[in-house]
Amino acid sequence: MSDNKDLKSKILLMRQKNFGEIENEANEKNDNEKLIDSKPNNEEANTELDQNKDDINENKVKEDMQYDISTDISELKENLNKVAKTNEKAFDLLAKKFNESVEVILELTQRVEKLETVSKLQSMQESVKKIEDKPSQKGLKFFLFLLFVAGISYLFYKFKIDISVIKDISKDFLTILGK
Repeated sequence: MSDNKDLKSKILLMRQKNFGEIENEANEKNDNEKLIDSKPNNEEANTELDQNKDDINENKVKEDMQYDISTDISELKENLNKVAKTNEKAFDLLAKKFNESVEVILELTQRVEKLETVSKLQSMQESVKKIEDKPSQKGLKFFLFLLFVAGISYLFYKFKIDISVIKDISKDFLTILGK
């Protein structure tokens, strides 16, 4: 940013200097013309020589001024061309950096999308595993219950336990609940 500001300030200073010099030269030309016109016309012979000298001087001044103006204009053109080339290089560099950043952003968004899909798939797999585990616990409990009932019935049969007492107790219990 500071380079751009320095460049802008240099360009502005250069423009002010160049335009200021052109304006000053134009004013000097006008001053010379006023001086030539303001000379007194006392002697005709001296005036003719003075006019010839003035014409020669004026032609030299005009040529010098035209040369100075043309060199100033050529310097301005060169400076503007340099500035334009510098600005073009800076724009190209900025465009390259912008394109690189866009590519990086696109690559990052693709990676984020991949990570999101992977995490979704993992969560779906974990939920499927949880569902499969739950029925196995219920099946195990049911199997243990059947084994317990089979073991008790085997004990009643093997030791010939009198079930009539259990029948009387259950009838009394049901009558109490029925009331």
